[in-house]
Amino acid sequence: MPDRADVADLDLLAARVRALHGAAGRRVVVGIAGSPGAGKTTLAESLVRALGGRAAHVPMDGFHLANATLDALGRRDRKGAPDTFDAWGFVALLRRVRDETAHTVYAPGFRREVDEPVAAEVAVEPGHEVVVVEGNYLLVADEPWGRVRDLLDEAWFVATPSDERERRLVERHVRHGRTEHAALAWARDVDGRNAALVEATASRADLVVVGGRDDEAALAAGRTAGMTPRPAGPGDVAAVHALRRDLEEWMAERGIDQWPVGSLPRERVAAQVAAGQWWVVEDDEGVLATVRVVPADPEYWGEDTTPALYVHGLMVARRAGGRGLGRALVEWAHARAQRAGAVWLRLDHRASNPHLDALYRSWGFEAVGESERPGFRVVLMQRACAAG
Repeated sequence: MPDRADVADLDLLAARVRALHGAAGRRVVVGIAGSPGAGKTTLAESLVRALGGRAAHVPMDGFHLANATLDALGRRDRKGAPDTFDAWGFVALLRRVRDETAHTVYAPGFRREVDEPVAAEVAVEPGHEVVVVEGNYLLVADEPWGRVRDLLDEAWFVATPSDERERRLVERHVRHGRTEHAALAWARDVDGRNAALVEATASRADLVVVGGRDDEAALAAGRTAGMTPRPAGPGDVAAVHALRRDLEEWMAERGIDQWPVGSLPRERVAAQVAAGQWWVVEDDEGVLATVRVVPADPEYWGEDTTPALYVHGLMVARRAGGRGLGRALVEWAHARAQRAGAVWLRLDHRASNPHLDALYRSWGFEAVGESERPGFRVVLMQRACAAG
């Protein structure tokens, strides 16, 4: 019978991996399996973060067959099924990361925004003592997947209720371009078939990690441990403005309608910093993420006197994508609003940005109205701040 742990007990899970490495005296490979939407990637990223520079994250999703290959095989409509991966290639890579510790081993990653694998995106360095791999089929017994289990020093299975998995999958599919109807159909048909296969493999794990609706927020906070926001000062103005401009240009290149290029002048940033509105998170390379928190927003919300805090300027540097920093900053702002006695934490987005709408809804916000602006509309969203 596998051991059991809660997904939010990140310190205990990290300690388990450190003990595993200490006992082995060599690089160890920890596998995290689970059904689609269970939270494998969130847990893997959080665990790697907790282990510091000692660990690398290698996703099985990097071994998806390219869409053109799936089209040629007639399997595009079943993308994510066991036979739509280069399973033998994944097995070969696991052998390499276990055995080839004197030089860098490169592994493919996966970009959901383009729905394609990306070659050599992940570097497993000689100094990495732990490699965390995650994917649906790590515990499947059929060949060639059956060879994976023997290459794992420990295998975990993330067990999350099916209704929560479905909710996450629908939100994910909508964020990446499907209609809500198509997203639900894919989650129940394609993802559902794959989940039935994966759930039957849980008994082959060493540890079952129990997930739930609130675990992503808890792990987001864990991923940013030691990265507490601090008030921005005059010396941060250039970095905050540069981050904003970089994201504006990135969105413009992709046709994302949220922040037009040049819509936030540096002078306005400076004035907002002087007013104590901006907070920054930084690493060794500089400003990594930002958020602006204000007690009133008459421009969009009018003269509403309900106690609330308003979030603007939520930005994460592209080098930090996938760490959950945006979610962590929102949770930080939510806790700040609670301490201030606010009833609501509020934010907005352009009505023409459905992906951002889906993301904010997945973070617990609901749409409560719209505000007309010259040339565009914004959706007003809020989340309750009741203590407990």
